[in-house]
Amino acid sequence: MLTLFTIPRAFEGEAGERQRVALESWARLPGAEIVLFGDDPGVAEAAAEFGALHVPQVGHTELGTPLVSSAFATAHEVASNRLLCYVNADIVLLGDVLGPLAHVGLPRFLVTGRCFEVDPEAVPADGPTARRAGRMTHAFGSDWFVFPADGTFARMPPFAVGRPAWDNWMVFHARREGVPVVDGTAAITAVHPRHGHEHVPARNGIGLWGGPEADANVALRRGDQPDPSVIFHLWDATHVLTPRGLRSTRRPVALWRRYRTRRALGGKAVEHVA
Repeated sequence: MLTLFTIPRAFEGEAGERQRVALESWARLPGAEIVLFGDDPGVAEAAAEFGALHVPQVGHTELGTPLVSSAFATAHEVASNRLLCYVNADIVLLGDVLGPLAHVGLPRFLVTGRCFEVDPEAVPADGPTARRAGRMTHAFGSDWFVFPADGTFARMPPFAVGRPAWDNWMVFHARREGVPVVDGTAAITAVHPRHGHEHVPARNGIGLWGGPEADANVALRRGDQPDPSVIFHLWDATHVLTPRGLRSTRRPVALWRRYRTRRALGGKAVEHVA
């Protein structure tokens, strides 16, 4: 079974509605456990409503933003299942999730993928509609990750949640540790409702998340890599998960990235394990 964990914002206004829709979709997954981190307004009440475990204690930045690293560490301790899924609090999961994951069949892995972006008032009720109506997000950032609770991702730099670079670090860290990275876009339908980023503290107007916390996250990612100029993302996946199962990738962009990232991996390259 699967334990999903996240750090929601306050359940207020449009953000609260988006999160509530997401939680409803997670609660429909058979046998799934949900863990909500943080003590923002409405989080405890939402946890009670959806039968989730509430963990109010989570580390914060100096500006008060929760640390995703803190949630990852604690999730390994409190989860009842060996399979963990971090997912941003407003991501709606549609259709079968556990079925495709059962086809991974690897002892260690990191599954992630792109989302289908839609207007928040028009979230589809099923996966096929979402794939037809939504705009697929780019490959350079990820809103969800699935991995075994084997400790590989239990310790990470103190990244702020909801800011860039920590998702790129996840892919880099997996590749560095020899963990297959699986692009699950074709098999798992994740929907992202469009929204602004006015909530970002000390936002400087550079990009969507620009500000001191974004800068700090980028510095943490760069400081952990032999070649900090390389940003890891879904083009660096070693495998692809489809509705028919798992296969090694031979996409030209993946093979080029394998060569491009050798220096950033300290001269190592993850083999394409069948």
